[in-house]
Amino acid sequence: MKTLRGLCFLFLAIVRFLISRDENSQYFHDDESDRENAFTQPAPYKIISNITAAKPKESILLAPVGAQSDVRFEELASTLREMFNAPCKIIETVEMPRKAYNPERMQYHSTIIINSLKDAYGHNGHKVLGITEYDLYVPEFTFVFGQADLNGSAAVISLRRLRQEFYGNENDDILFQKRVEKEAAHELGHTWNVRHCKNKKCVMSFSSAIIGTDKKDLNFCKKCSKIFERNIQN
Repeated sequence: MKTLRGLCFLFLAIVRFLISRDENSQYFHDDESDRENAFTQPAPYKIISNITAAKPKESILLAPVGAQSDVRFEELASTLREMFNAPCKIIETVEMPRKAYNPERMQYHSTIIINSLKDAYGHNGHKVLGITEYDLYVPEFTFVFGQADLNGSAAVISLRRLRQEFYGNENDDILFQKRVEKEAAHELGHTWNVRHCKNKKCVMSFSSAIIGTDKKDLNFCKKCSKIFERNIQN
């Protein structure tokens, strides 16, 4: 009986640890799923225009990091400008921090990139979003779709696992752009202190696999919209 009770306490402790890790100040997106699970039919694509009458104090900077990509940056800027009701500007390509690369994993440490972006651009009322072609990681996970400094000034997303080709499928530019915009909005939401949402249709829903990104919409749910509006007024 004592042994069984001890196992129960151990199980509860593990569950509490996993829950608390998800609520960490840095938000990570890991994908341990099989590549064959790539979702190819996205949810209806929609944007809430001017989700708040109030306007954020900060403007958004989009910063390509490292190699150039085929993301339609002007379209992305327009989408984020409409969603967050904030100015959005594309800046010149930023050099990838050398110390971010891990040769053993052949990936780049996203936290190092965020800190570099913060030091260079995360001031004077800016929220900077780094966008890179390279695969990202944090030590706790195999990889991350993106990472953000919660209630901070910088975030980064990786394009590598947003492409259909990564999952052995044919290129789909439209689907790729939608995924980019959703991940960009998700990470920027964290910089305004909007946390993960249990509503799977909300853009702030945690995506444990690419299918989660495809299923959610490009907008805040009512609850997260109110949180965003409250936070930008503080």
